[in-house]
Parts: sequence; C-alpha cells; structure tokens
Amino acid sequence: MAGNISEERLSELLERHTNQIMKTVGVHESKNSDEAQNQSRSSDFQSFLWGGRFHNVPSGFRLPACDINQAFRLWHLGNLHLKVRPYKHIESRDFPTKTLKNELVGWRKVMKMIDDIVEKEAPEKYNANPKSEIDLVPMLSVAIPVLLDQYDRSRKRQRTDNRNNVLNILTIASKINKKATM
Repeated sequence: MAGNISEERLSELLERHTNQIMKTVGVHESKNSDEAQNQSRSSDFQSFLWGGRFHNVPSGFRLPACDINQAFRLWHLGNLHLKVRPYKHIESRDFPTKTLKNELVGWRKVMKMIDDIVEKEAPEKYNANPKSEIDLVPMLSVAIPVLLDQYDRSRKRQRTDNRNNVLNILTIASKINKKATM
C-alpha cells in the first residue's frame, strides 16, 4: 500500500482519535463529590480542531451580544449546547480576527469589573469559582445595580424593575473603553 495520505483523511483521523482520547481523560473514580462534578462538567465540553491547532471554541464561533446575566453565566459555566467550556478560559488565539479578539477583551473587562464590585461591596458574596447558576445569583444581585448606576443613566430615569434584562455586555464594554480614553 502506498504511504500517501490526503490532508483531509489525516485531519479526519486525528479528530476521531483526539475525540476518543478526550472522552477517556479524567474517567476515574473520585473520592470527592465536588471533584466528580467538575470532572463530569469538564467532559461536557470539548476542544475544537481547526486551522491546524486546537481551540476552546468551534470554527466560526463568536461571543454573543447578550444581557449581562447571560454573559456572566456563560463566562463562568460555559455553553453546554455548543460544548464550549466557561468563556473565562477562551484565549485570544481562539479567534481569527482582531475584531473578535477585541470583543473578548471587552468581555474580560466587564467580568473583572463585576468581580471587583462584588469583592468591594459584598466580599461575603464573592465566589471565584461558581459551579452552578445558583452560585452566580448573589454576585449579580450586588453587581447589577452598581453597573446600572455607572453605565446606564437613561434607564435610571425610567425606574423599571427589569432593567438588567437589557443591560448588554458589549454596551458596557464600549462605555468602559470610552471612559478609559477620556
């Protein structure tokens, strides 16, 4: 048999074997239930092979334009539907364009701001590694009013109770950048 293999076939074989290896990684008994939960959650996610290397996101992935609640959830818990690990683990090398890399920078700034707000205003509610949506609620309950006061002045006048549903992460990121350049 000839020793030639097409790039497509090689890529297919590598991906298949990589997926098999990743399924078996971390499959051992755990003495700690938190450790077991982390292992099962980590196996819910995958790495994606494209562009000749592994990435934390699939090819063509884009950070969503979403409200701050959803962004915070994705940041800490990931997207199980797309099998993308928590967005805080995404690296700039996972994006092919400068625009997409800049969006990640914006997300990082907003998430750091939320962490800083919670640590300052209510340190007892701060959780560096939340494991579920329930863990996120106390942090957001502290951060959302502060973010609204700082970055959503037009909504302040309307005095609606549901303001955080429309507080978009990309809007906050762009306002943070504008403040930084002033």
